Amino acid sequence: MKKFLFYLLALMAFVACTDDKIPPEIKLEKSSTDFTEEGGSTIISFSSTDAWTAEVTDSNDWCSVKPTSGDAGDRIALIISAEANDITDDRTATIMVRSGIAEKAITISQEKKSVITSTQDEYTVDGKGEEIEIEVSHSVDFDISIDCDWITYNKTRALETDKLTFVV
Repeated sequence: MKKFLFYLLALMAFVACTDDKIPPEIKLEKSSTDFTEEGGSTIISFSSTDAWTAEVTDSNDWCSVKPTSGDAGDRIALIISAEANDITDDRTATIMVRSGIAEKAITISQEKKSVITSTQDEYTVDGKGEEIEIEVSHSVDFDISIDCDWITYNKTRALETDKLTFVV
């Protein structure tokens, strides 16, 4: 009987000393979002079992998140904003949401700026007609559409020229 009481007391002491704190947990509504080249804002909701922080981890100035911290809760709304993309490359950023040892990443992607330009805006052709070449610079694929029957597009197999830029 003494052994039984001893085990019972030991078990009660163990249960009394056990920490019932739940480890921090973050549940994201979604882990990524995309923006067009115009930018804008979107909301991503999440829940956290403890106080949390959010920050843009990449060194950029085109993406932001608000609020940057808060208390535990369900349906917490993060407002993620992206400025207009004025460069001709797609770009990405990462927002880290942290609560204690728990952390979740939100990937932000934005389309490149669409650019289609030509070296000349206006062409004059004599009455006999002639073939003209138009030099086009572009950051996106494009289609050619002609709204009259007296102009035709003569697609050639010309060499393509790319401009390579190096930073040293």
